Amino acid sequence: MNNPHPMALPEGTVTFLFSDVEGSAQLARRLGDRYADVLADHLRLLRTAFGEQGVHEIDTQGDSLFVAFPRAKDAVVAAAAAQRALAEHSWPDGCELRVRMGLHTGEAVVTDDRYLGVAVHHAARICAAGHGGQVLLSQSTAAVLEDDPLDGIQLRELGHHQLKDFDRPERIFQLVIHGLRAEFPPLRAQHHLGRLIDHVHLRVRNLEASKRFYDAVLEALGHELSGEGEGYFSADELFASDDGEPTAHLHLAFQARDRETVDAFYEAALAAGGRDNGAPGERRYHPGYYAAYVLDPDGNNIEAVHHGPATRSVESVVVTPEA
Repeated sequence: MNNPHPMALPEGTVTFLFSDVEGSAQLARRLGDRYADVLADHLRLLRTAFGEQGVHEIDTQGDSLFVAFPRAKDAVVAAAAAQRALAEHSWPDGCELRVRMGLHTGEAVVTDDRYLGVAVHHAARICAAGHGGQVLLSQSTAAVLEDDPLDGIQLRELGHHQLKDFDRPERIFQLVIHGLRAEFPPLRAQHHLGRLIDHVHLRVRNLEASKRFYDAVLEALGHELSGEGEGYFSADELFASDDGEPTAHLHLAFQARDRETVDAFYEAALAAGGRDNGAPGERRYHPGYYAAYVLDPDGNNIEAVHHGPATRSVESVVVTPEA
């Protein structure tokens, strides 16, 4: 397409859709020269499905496509139709071409031939968080669809997740398309990582009670949940789920930036269902060790500690999954 959007681009509130092929490099190596034909077939299927809903194609680069729709409903119908077409297509050598899609509804500045603005980046980040075969929606797109249900399509809330380059976690939704895969791994969202521990997995008895407790103590410490969904929640290195015997007798210590934060942690924990296991104060472990202890809903010993004045080289290591 020399001119993918000959008509004037829609202005105002628009729904943006990004798509890309999962594992495209591995697929290209496997198929060799035939990959070009597979990529062309994939684009043809997408363009056919999108075109039936009044799409405006903005850009295509390699295996990625960026399009816009005047209405959120049309974008969702087009995404579902495209995923069905991809699933039904016969790919060579029994390979399976999986495409992830991300949709966001918002406003962006219209130039002569493209859109500019945060809403465009928002849609791209949502797409990047997904897996092949998955269609993800932002909260703004999902909100438009609440009063306009679609046949054969449902929305599933995946909880709050931290997108790359955005300050706060946000609610993400998944399209559940009748007859297609509906279960996927956790989203590929950004998280922070310390030096030694990759993650701590808590199994909890009552997910809602534990989520309420950890949400409160993390907020007091200046953090927040970075992910949640059916049967789990997470905050950087901490992952909690209700899929087994509850974790018992664990001692977990959170870092606090100062003594006032330790105090705030203690008060928030008690208000959110925790039980006192040691009021804020100095401990004998080393001079300046100021900490508080509470028992979480499953009886684990949860600590907040401030070791005294110090200078950090960096706040944390930020890990962003690659495409």
